Amino acid sequence: MTFTSPFVSGLIALVGLVIAAVLRRAPSTRAWTNSRVPARQPHPRPRAARLAGIAALLVGSLGVAWAFTGEAWSPLGGNSTTAMRHGIVVLSLSTLPALVGLGLVAIGRFSVKRRDVWIPVSAAGVGFCLLALDYLVTTGSGDIGPLWVAAAASIGVALGWAVAACTPISLALRIAVGAATAATYTVLMGITLTPMLVFSTPIVGLLLIITRRRRAVSAAPVVA
Repeated sequence: MTFTSPFVSGLIALVGLVIAAVLRRAPSTRAWTNSRVPARQPHPRPRAARLAGIAALLVGSLGVAWAFTGEAWSPLGGNSTTAMRHGIVVLSLSTLPALVGLGLVAIGRFSVKRRDVWIPVSAAGVGFCLLALDYLVTTGSGDIGPLWVAAAASIGVALGWAVAACTPISLALRIAVGAATAATYTVLMGITLTPMLVFSTPIVGLLLIITRRRRAVSAAPVVA
């Protein structure tokens, strides 16, 4: 009964692919855990991440309020469907500072290349901008159009790149895992899940505000 759902089947296949790839990782990738790798520096701009969180929280809260109550006070008028469309547009734009804040936190807290942070952030930002554009030019009937699919695909690419970058396996297996993750999100989850993701932006903004700065870790002395 579980495999009658393509959504569940895709998730199970993706998890199985990741497990198989990790178990077959190349020996050279073990250098990721080498104790002699220098520790990451503390967050370079904690204030910038908090400012991004404040922007995401304020704009995202406005989007949530607009989506659910905008028909009563919105100067643009319209019914509840129109208010929901406008709210999702505002929420989609509020994801941009949230993504930037998450990127700054990732660079400061994890041993990851800047490329592997800002490419997913940029791809996800493009996806949410496409989603906002879709809700601006359509009637909000829920019909799946090219912009909606492009938004889901762009966010899927961002997710696939991030997963592949964090998986300690060979390059060929990373490409396979990343492509499978992007396809799974785009085809099975992104079409329906992407508009709902924007409603979590205020929570992400709040987490960015209350996240404490990571203290610097001094390098261990070398013993001859």
